Amino acid sequence: MDRSSDRPFRITLPSGACDYVKQSTAFEAGFLINMTVALTSALLVTVRLLNEWEGQANSLARLHGYIHIDHEQQLTESGKPPACWSGSGNLVVEHLSAKYSEDGLNVLHGVSFIIKSGERVGLIGRTGSGKSSLTLSLLLCIPTDGRSYTMEFPHPT
Repeated sequence: MDRSSDRPFRITLPSGACDYVKQSTAFEAGFLINMTVALTSALLVTVRLLNEWEGQANSLARLHGYIHIDHEQQLTESGKPPACWSGSGNLVVEHLSAKYSEDGLNVLHGVSFIIKSGERVGLIGRTGSGKSSLTLSLLLCIPTDGRSYTMEFPHPT
């Protein structure tokens, strides 16, 4: 009966600070390799599950932020646009200042311009020059300070 598989042989496993050296049989070596593969597979699955959980938690935090977003103020009688609002008119912007949050710093400072009825306007500029901030402030997507812009409508005479 050949018992060559029961002969002891040497296994060296690096473990960071030191090497583990032991005279082992083929059975022990196979078992050790099998358990090492199982452990690393379990660690891989654990890391994947934690990564997925973190992504889901981020999504939940975003949903929470969207649910508790500040809403626009309700229109008052003096704030209602006239019946011909979608007609023609000039856009007059005077000393527009805007910021991305109520307690944040101003991103636009004292912007003034007039766009006459029928004019086409293009916003050009370098990165960070305020093109998006100006557009967002005109669309009331970000807070503006004081009376920052008015719409002038031609009144029938």
